[in-house]
Amino acid sequence: MNNSFRFSAQFVFGVSIIVLGLLFTLDNLDLIDAREYLLFWPAIFIVVGLVKLVQPGGTPAKVFGVALALLGSLMILDRLDLIDFYVWHLWPVFIILFGYSLVRGAMTRRKVMEGSTGFLGGRSVSDSNSYIKAMALMGGVVRSSDSQDFRGGELTAVMGGCEIDLRRASIKEGEAQLEIFTFWGGVEIKVPEDWAVIVQVVPIMGGVEDKSVPPKGGASKKLILTGHCIMGGAEVRN
Repeated sequence: MNNSFRFSAQFVFGVSIIVLGLLFTLDNLDLIDAREYLLFWPAIFIVVGLVKLVQPGGTPAKVFGVALALLGSLMILDRLDLIDFYVWHLWPVFIILFGYSLVRGAMTRRKVMEGSTGFLGGRSVSDSNSYIKAMALMGGVVRSSDSQDFRGGELTAVMGGCEIDLRRASIKEGEAQLEIFTFWGGVEIKVPEDWAVIVQVVPIMGGVEDKSVPPKGGASKKLILTGHCIMGGAEVRN
């Protein structure tokens, strides 16, 4: 077992909650004025953003980290009376950055992936492509693959759903990366029992649930999930 410490966003929020409790305790004891310290709560955004930058992840995760760090820095400078900043003045910038991260991720993919699209309806396809690409726009897409050299792909669900069955597929070179994007939609992925699933998806008012059973004795085949779930969800199971 690897006992090395991992500096994660969850750790940052845990420490923040502890600090918040200490501030309220000292305030109740009339030792400090907690309100003076709580003004600088946006520092949490800076720390979480920096954590996102140093952790492994795709371009969307890095851009999200930069946006959080920038937001926290501007809010701190405003509280120090160095600038006049209102967060609602910059909200379109975060939309631009997020959209740019998605476009860049799609354009810099190393290989062109064949795929199918479901629009206002459904479609079911079975193939043996090493890369799988599916888009569901107000509809549904059902895909399966039996490729013995599966390398990943791209799944997009906008007010629709994607069902991907990879139980007959295999990963030849150790790991594959599957990028997902959901917006008011959902993605369901079925994986073989000898695959280990690593979730690096960023949920934004959404969720990702990994119901797959980890292989016994470790796994040499890994499926890495990246991307974003915005007011949508993703589920992985065997």
